Amino acid sequence: MTRTGQVAGALRARIAAFGSLEAWLSRAVWGMLVLGAGVVPVDAEPADRGGTSVPETPDVIVVPESQPWLLAIASPLIGRAGRQGQCPLLLATSPVGEEESRVLVAEVAPRRMLVVARAREFLAWGLGGFSPEYFEPRATLGETSALWAKRFWGTAPEIVMASRDDAEAVILGSALGAQLAAPLVIYDARDNESALPALLSGLGVRRLLVATSREDSLPSWASRIASHSELLGREALLERTVKAIGAEKVRTVVLARLPGEEETGQTSWLAPYVSAVRGAPVVLCRSASADEAEARVNGLIGSCRLRPRSVTIVADYRSIGTHEVKVPAGADPSRPEAAMGLEPCLPDRFEATAWAGVGRIPFAGIEEASTLLARGLARRRLLAGHAPRAVMVANPILGNAPLPLCETVSRLTAAEFRNCRIAIDEFYRRPADSAEVLAAAKSANVIFYEGHIEHQDLFPTKRSRAYGTGSGQGGAPAGDRPGGAPLPNQARHGEAIALDGVPIVILQTCGSLRTSVLKQVYASGGVAVIGTSTPVHSTSGSAFAKALSDGALYRGATLGEAFRDARNYFFCLQDLKKARAHEQEGKSQRVALSFRLWGDPELEFFPEPRNDPAIAPVSAIWSGNKLIISLPPRRLPEVRNEEYVARMFPGSEAAGMVLHAEGESARRVAPFYFFVLPVPKAFAAKGPAGITHGGKPTERVVFRSDPLGRFCYLLYYPSGEKPGEPVILEFLEQPRRSSG
Repeated sequence: MTRTGQVAGALRARIAAFGSLEAWLSRAVWGMLVLGAGVVPVDAEPADRGGTSVPETPDVIVVPESQPWLLAIASPLIGRAGRQGQCPLLLATSPVGEEESRVLVAEVAPRRMLVVARAREFLAWGLGGFSPEYFEPRATLGETSALWAKRFWGTAPEIVMASRDDAEAVILGSALGAQLAAPLVIYDARDNESALPALLSGLGVRRLLVATSREDSLPSWASRIASHSELLGREALLERTVKAIGAEKVRTVVLARLPGEEETGQTSWLAPYVSAVRGAPVVLCRSASADEAEARVNGLIGSCRLRPRSVTIVADYRSIGTHEVKVPAGADPSRPEAAMGLEPCLPDRFEATAWAGVGRIPFAGIEEASTLLARGLARRRLLAGHAPRAVMVANPILGNAPLPLCETVSRLTAAEFRNCRIAIDEFYRRPADSAEVLAAAKSANVIFYEGHIEHQDLFPTKRSRAYGTGSGQGGAPAGDRPGGAPLPNQARHGEAIALDGVPIVILQTCGSLRTSVLKQVYASGGVAVIGTSTPVHSTSGSAFAKALSDGALYRGATLGEAFRDARNYFFCLQDLKKARAHEQEGKSQRVALSFRLWGDPELEFFPEPRNDPAIAPVSAIWSGNKLIISLPPRRLPEVRNEEYVARMFPGSEAAGMVLHAEGESARRVAPFYFFVLPVPKAFAAKGPAGITHGGKPTERVVFRSDPLGRFCYLLYYPSGEKPGEPVILEFLEQPRRSSG
């Protein structure tokens, strides 16, 4: 069934409750006019609804995309609701509404739905079946925001105010209000200053926080409102927001572009909403420069002593761009030097270590961005009670360029899912658009595609097969590039399949991150896409996908954390190759930098709690200056094809390196053990003087420290370990300097 069919089915079921279609339409329209059919106005004074009780917070709030200021007014209410339980979903849409927005509302089936508009403006949505309430905006933002505060707060001893002509202050003030559970009131110059006390009468305001980006003196209108007013400039707003959250609780930083000319930065109006639901401060930059964006995030982290695990970019690439880096080909002449765009807040030097998982909501339009965010936030609710499922599609068609080593690593990834008692459907050497593949993908929560891009037919697009040009985009046209123009409202390539599993889609293939692919995933019901911005080596790419999924399966990592750790695994792998004089560093470098995440980095692979694995994974603990690696009692089931064989312990990683086993015609895939561990005090500051195994120095271990000092990444290349036997590595301390 198409997504259109889903909408129609859901709405038909609701219409049936009202009798015939004609009767329903008549009742819905008349109800909107005379307050019948459950359509209740919520813009009256509290006394008009029986006393001064504050109404219950809605499950879904819909605002017109054409009035983005309303998003800022609504976000503090969502922040307050988050303290009391589940946050409402916030959608910005047109009166007609995109199909994806209407599908989401039908799937969520809200018990209470609020539309911030006149009822007649949303008739085309067919919302009568949901019995929504309507909050009608007034002529000015001052009136609208004051009435909103009265309606949903009743009394508010503390409020946040900002001027309508200062968008930065409104957005940052809204984020602060979301954390303080205090309403945002927007001063509108169309409101007479002398009328402000009347607008806010009944709220009982005693303390006013005035948000500004200009560091001005207190505006004259502020003195008319409360006995105590405090002016908060840009830095003070950020610091106060972090204080309200708690610096130790900040897990992501929201990065957006201030609204500007030529429709740039429009999705920044969603930043306070993300702040509300994720407990995150908001950083706004004034240009498309990745350097400026990164500097502002780093400045906040330094001044407030934060240690976030992710950065959430709510901006298309025209609003906030990327760093351009070049990745050498190494010793592989088939892959030329690749130029690629690197997201802000990711290291552009191979010697540096990633401190955050960076996820981007890359839509330019507010409606698409809000729907993608809301769908991710609704994912747990939509999948409640459903057993997790995954699907693996790899090496789909042999043709003239089979990928047996890539397929072997893909089979290892699938084995890890089975070990964690997660159902996974596997398809190798079959067309990606075959009926059985599409049927399995329909209910999957995670979808892997690993193979040649010309065979990626799960989400078909217009593709160029001309790779290796050095353009860094795999031959993609300019309008279809991850780092190029903003996402257009382009026609879909083919019919979108209905993905009921609300999946995360991992496309391990050359240049897979294209706007047309994201459109397909979005239209199908997906919540995130992980893919590459350049050509990559297939086996190294599959190893990246395995490292990413292992982080989620065995460490419970969020999508952003797993993405960050997989990148750092490849940085460590590069260090190991250098230490062992390996000749093909370019493969690891290219893969480490090419993958990107389009979606909310705070999402989880599977909303349901993780299952205990059938076989415990490889693990490690510190004992003083010794690292004890524990090996499971047995390995995963053997993976084999005509050229390669793999016998690995659960949680082991691959890298495309193979060994020639004696008496075997097939080559064995070499395993690696990768750990994310607390930094041992013995060498937290200086690092170890050396590492030994069995009393002898070893070059089989490399490690990197997290730039924010939380943990270290350690990679060990084993040699002949047996099941159940521990491996003990000793880290030698640096000699202490003599005080004499």
